[in-house]
Amino acid sequence: MLHMGESRQPHIVCYQRAWLTLLKEDRAVSVRAVQLSGRSMRIVLSERVKLGTAVSVETGDWMAFGDVHWCRGEYSHYVAELQLEQMLIGLQELQSQQRRWFPRTPQPPSLAVHVAKQPIA
Repeated sequence: MLHMGESRQPHIVCYQRAWLTLLKEDRAVSVRAVQLSGRSMRIVLSERVKLGTAVSVETGDWMAFGDVHWCRGEYSHYVAELQLEQMLIGLQELQSQQRRWFPRTPQPPSLAVHVAKQPIA
């Protein structure tokens, strides 16, 4: 929940752990966020990513979508800059509201698995 004086801007702590999802490959990579300025985010990761790769990045209470603007090797790792297009801020509050609005009710066990294992007569 936001209080007076709190900003609705995404924040990072230097070298904060984040998850970078390569959307075309549907694969997530652990990265470190090192800078966030406007729509640009600089990350450190263990593998090279191609220029223009569509990505999502998630850390803390927000998620953003964009693409890889550049990526270069530095010592034993890579540094990439992302151009962010869309941001979702307040994910923890959204999840809390979802639990309140849509409480999970126990689902009856599925019979589909048992029926599928029956021999065909």
